[in-house]
Amino acid sequence: MHLKKIVKISGISLGAIIALLFVLPFLFKGKIVSAVKEAANNNLNAKVSFNDDISLSLLRNFPNLSLGIDNVKVVGVDSFAQDTLIDAKNIRLVLDLASVWKGETVVVRKIAINDARAQIVFLKSGAANFDLAKPDTTPQDTEAAPVAIKINDLSIENTRLHYLDHSMDFEITSNGLNWHANGDFADEIFTLKNELLIDQFSMSYGGMTMLSEAKIDANTNINMDLKKMRFGFAGNEFKINALPLKAKGWVEMREKDMDMDIDVRTPSSDFKSFLSVVPGCYTENFADVKASGSLKLVFLMKGIMDDVRMPSTHAEINVDKASFQYPGMPANASNIELNFLMENTDGNPDNTHLVIAPLKAFLGGDPISIELDIKTPISDPYANGKIDIALQLDEWKKLIPFDAGTDVSGEVKAHFAFDGHYSALAKENIAKEQFNDLKASGALQLKNIAYTSPSTLPLGIQNLAMTLSPSDFDLTIDQLKYGKSAMDIRGKLQNMLGYYLHDETLNGQLVINSKSIDLNEWMSAMSASQAPATNEGEKSNSKDADATSANANTAANTAASESPRIPDNLDLMLNMNAGRLIYEEYDLQQATAKAEIKDGILNVNPLAASIFGARVEIASLSYTNPIGGKPTVKGGFNILNVNPANLATTLSLVKEYAPIVGRIQGLANIKMQMGMQLKPNMDMDLATLTAGGLFNLFSGNLDVPTWMGEAAKQLQWGAGDKMSLKPTKAGFLIENGQFKLKDSIGVNLPKECQMKLGGYVDLNQQLHLGGILMAKGRKLPFTITGDMKNPKLTVGWKGALKEAAAPLINQLKDKAFDAVNKQVADILKEAKEKVDLLRSNGKETAEKMRSEAKELAAKQRSETEKAYAIAMEKAKKEADALVAAAKDPLQKKLTKLAADKLLKEADKKATEAKGEGYKLADQTEAKGNQKADQWESSVNDKADQVELAAKNRTDEMIKQAKAKADAVTK
Repeated sequence: MHLKKIVKISGISLGAIIALLFVLPFLFKGKIVSAVKEAANNNLNAKVSFNDDISLSLLRNFPNLSLGIDNVKVVGVDSFAQDTLIDAKNIRLVLDLASVWKGETVVVRKIAINDARAQIVFLKSGAANFDLAKPDTTPQDTEAAPVAIKINDLSIENTRLHYLDHSMDFEITSNGLNWHANGDFADEIFTLKNELLIDQFSMSYGGMTMLSEAKIDANTNINMDLKKMRFGFAGNEFKINALPLKAKGWVEMREKDMDMDIDVRTPSSDFKSFLSVVPGCYTENFADVKASGSLKLVFLMKGIMDDVRMPSTHAEINVDKASFQYPGMPANASNIELNFLMENTDGNPDNTHLVIAPLKAFLGGDPISIELDIKTPISDPYANGKIDIALQLDEWKKLIPFDAGTDVSGEVKAHFAFDGHYSALAKENIAKEQFNDLKASGALQLKNIAYTSPSTLPLGIQNLAMTLSPSDFDLTIDQLKYGKSAMDIRGKLQNMLGYYLHDETLNGQLVINSKSIDLNEWMSAMSASQAPATNEGEKSNSKDADATSANANTAANTAASESPRIPDNLDLMLNMNAGRLIYEEYDLQQATAKAEIKDGILNVNPLAASIFGARVEIASLSYTNPIGGKPTVKGGFNILNVNPANLATTLSLVKEYAPIVGRIQGLANIKMQMGMQLKPNMDMDLATLTAGGLFNLFSGNLDVPTWMGEAAKQLQWGAGDKMSLKPTKAGFLIENGQFKLKDSIGVNLPKECQMKLGGYVDLNQQLHLGGILMAKGRKLPFTITGDMKNPKLTVGWKGALKEAAAPLINQLKDKAFDAVNKQVADILKEAKEKVDLLRSNGKETAEKMRSEAKELAAKQRSETEKAYAIAMEKAKKEADALVAAAKDPLQKKLTKLAADKLLKEADKKATEAKGEGYKLADQTEAKGNQKADQWESSVNDKADQVELAAKNRTDEMIKQAKAKADAVTK
């Protein structure tokens, strides 16, 4: 019995404990959500959102508390209002249960992030989208923060990381990033163990692709010293595709600089491994590629880096007697040589020396040769080099396996030589054509280029010729075809080197002639190419692969549809002629335009084209999209000799605000000035539209809408399906989401009747219209309410009857008001006389009180001055007596010092007494003025009461008279 009882009690206790473990987390749920939101909102300049339905468990990481948060999103503000810093499907935190129980600082032990999309952005100004912390403007207190990070385990799975630095034109994209780090961050010194795997790693610098979808695999141990902020590593190995690398050294981050000693190099001398990191060369069957040749790769950095210094640096890549051939390909690449060296021995960035001597290869028999020598990159860049390339792209298909559906053909020739300093490109030298210190010549020619791939539109170039001189580039392109579009381009670009090296302004003039340009096709292709594919690794790691893929595509489409931003360092003049230009639903024929791109603004002035069966003229149309702002368009246009019905089928502006225009068949001109913001996908944001213009209708017929048919029935017009419109000039205004008619529109109605229409329409298509119906000398007011689909007509029959009786009613009203107005005038006159007398007497008494106070204060100041003079005279006599009593020179000097001290102390005391006297006088005068002000204010209050009583009395008389007049009207 005792054993059964013990088992029973134990079972009940165990069940209670398990139940408690399930229930306890929900007791803390509200507290944890509040703590996280409080920490985010109080400390971050960002919009933080997540699913409040968090998951909690004590069983998963007992005895700690496991917290799961879904759909976490952090979006920046101000300059980064359109940038999402992180969008994570799930974040799991492990919290110290004791810290949650006590209700003080919540301690985080582990962090796991799954299926996330993160973006890190640096602007040219140096501002970063992850710098979200609000400035600490409050004094430090001893209370604990809502959340403390003391993790010992961090994992990131199936994440896409995008890093973009506009200041350096540097970009990194990591797809399928998986990182697991283990170490006790609560300790000052510990070892952080890292396991890193990236499925696709891409990197570009200065517009040049350095790595393309490379696979990264790394297992590293980092010795962390958080007190010194020193991080050391020894014998760490990692791989980029098939290229193995070893790294050792340390980095110490100090308050104003960084100190480091880093050594990265290849452990082997296999050229094939280096080939794997060349963009486009790492294919599925790369293991079967035949390759030979030696490789040396060394990267060393040692020393201090701050705002003016860099570590001494040695970067070296040597490839000798290398070749490769892909399996099944008839051609090979041979005689590959590369000697690359970047050296800086003293830490002065201007003493950096970069040499490529040379890069040579035969690609399927086509030669490539590049030599480059760069010095003094900061003070005055010097460059010496030459480029010789001759490629038959048809032969590349025999050298490198292309993806299915990809093809290329044509001829590329490039021959450039340059030698000199960048300073030779100074504006004064260009103006005088003095280039003694710079030699630059060469040409690039493309012939019969054809490129197709599944991800892009077909590209073709019949001929491209570009010639180089010290001052500019001359450009000629014949028969450039991209998809359905075709064009010829002629032009010249100046300061290309300054633009590329130092972000200086690129100047140029271009002429574009085209038979057809289809911008819709271009934008569709851009959106498709920018959408990242979800690879197999991502699918396998995701708990919800379809949702993850959908999220990725949504994010990609958002990024792809972001409105373009025009660089500030462009100064280009464009002249364009296009037989046909297609953009969204607009199909422009015989379009001609002049455009200027300058200071981050695109200004089109003028543009003329045929559309809607009419001629459109645009003047001074500008587009700008500043960093931190929103894309905006401003400008004006004329539409000449247009059938209004054609506008409603094409212009979204007319569709939204005035669809009735689609019922007008006729001839009109439209003139308009407008300004508006655009949405990120370049759609019009009609809520921000401000516009004004003139609708000039020469002639037209209106297809009778339903509400007008109802009016015809009420008035027994017997109207048909159409009504003629009078020639009309109607001004209109669009602001605050409303389309307003500044002038009435006239309509000819049956039986010699007419209608005048005015009012406004909301953006939500709610109607606020009205006007006058005129028939046989009578006027009938009417209103139109409801919306575009269901308008409601109301005719003011009662108002018409009132209009007929108006003369008699007005006579009665005038007679009643005459008597009242006389009484009101008498009452107000009497009240004004009383008020004026009160105010006058009050002001006179107050001025007298102020004068008396001023005289008394002046008397006190005079007595103070006399007392000061008496005190100083007395002190002077005492001092003179001291000096006179002295006998020998030494005694006289000492006595003189004592006398001066006596005078100084006397002056100090007398001055203090004088200050007190003046202070007393000021107080006397202030009190007198205060009493005077109080007296005058009390008198004015009495006057106001008299005035108000008279006004209330007369208002009541007028109110009663008006009521009697209204009774007569009814």
